[in-house]
Amino acid sequence: MSNTWFEFKQFTVHQDQCAFKVTTDSCLLAASVKAPGNPRICDIGTGTGVIALMLAQKFQGSSIDAVEIDTLSARQAEGNVRKSPWNDRIKVYNQSIQQFSNQNRSTFDLVISNPPYYKDHLMSPDLRKNLARHNFKITRKELALAINRILKPQGQFYIILPPFAHDEMALELKAYGFILNEKLEIFTRTGKPLYRIIGCFSRKAASPETERLFIYTEKDDYSVAFRTLLKDYYLAF
Repeated sequence: MSNTWFEFKQFTVHQDQCAFKVTTDSCLLAASVKAPGNPRICDIGTGTGVIALMLAQKFQGSSIDAVEIDTLSARQAEGNVRKSPWNDRIKVYNQSIQQFSNQNRSTFDLVISNPPYYKDHLMSPDLRKNLARHNFKITRKELALAINRILKPQGQFYIILPPFAHDEMALELKAYGFILNEKLEIFTRTGKPLYRIIGCFSRKAASPETERLFIYTEKDDYSVAFRTLLKDYYLAF
């Protein structure tokens, strides 16, 4: 998406100062969240703030802490929040999740992240994109530790990752007693390999439920499932 903004039904996300723009991954992740009541939420690596804003729309009584290490992205997220209908319920923190989890005394009912997932893949010449895309600023082990610190005992953790990174993250979370409760397998279209996995983890033992979602039909239209999931957010639906 090359525009300097992305307009949703109830808010607009400006993104010209952010290392990464609004992505389908982030939108799918936020739209997929299921939680009772109005949870207290932490969004790790908020970027433009799109996930925090989507969750503020979904959970009308929730409060959200949005954590972002990149200063320019954090400033833009603050601007997007300020212009939204929920500016009183979202607070942006310009710091690493390691620092946030060490200093913050709050715990959360719901933690969510669209995190870095590359290890040894080619690096971008853009250093800010490397921060967002590559995990040399936070390892999966460090992320799991932060989740363990800030998530309430009965809380839920949602994350979206490619299949290889999802399996590695699940192992790190298992060390802290987290179990995969729900899994959404995302494919671009029928016949294509598995693209992303959205996992919901908690400390509650359960047999994981697996669902599948195809973004496009064979005719290159958005699928009914994709449209249904994003209909409250995307103008086109």
